[in-house]
Amino acid sequence: MVCRALELDEGSHWLRLDELNRFVWPGYDLRQRANGRYDYGMLPAELFERLKRGVIELHEARRNRIVGRED
Repeated sequence: MVCRALELDEGSHWLRLDELNRFVWPGYDLRQRANGRYDYGMLPAELFERLKRGVIELHEARRNRIVGRED
């Protein structure tokens, strides 16, 4: 349901909580959608909160890293 709401295809989609990307928005690799926007919608609040908690826990345990994606 989430993929459908975000207009993603039916393939596998991965969320990595241990690797955070730092980049300028919109980046050179992002393409504008037909409706003129770059975003694909909002995550459901419960999923967002679970992801946020996971990122914070990994950060506090020093088990994640930030990767620059400007190149």
